[in-house]
Amino acid sequence: MRVTLLRRLTRVDPARFGPRLAEALVTRSQQVNIRRGVVSRRTTAADQAIEDR
Repeated sequence: MRVTLLRRLTRVDPARFGPRLAEALVTRSQQVNIRRGVVSRRTTAADQAIEDR
């Protein structure tokens, strides 16, 4: 939910909300359990955090 809101806010003001979105995505990637099939979701969230910076 937080990531969804921050994505919307980042579109409006990238300088202000982009770093917060990146932080939320990194945190989300760290919270995802490492299981078969879940690794790709974790990697995707981390990759997006890097791209959004």
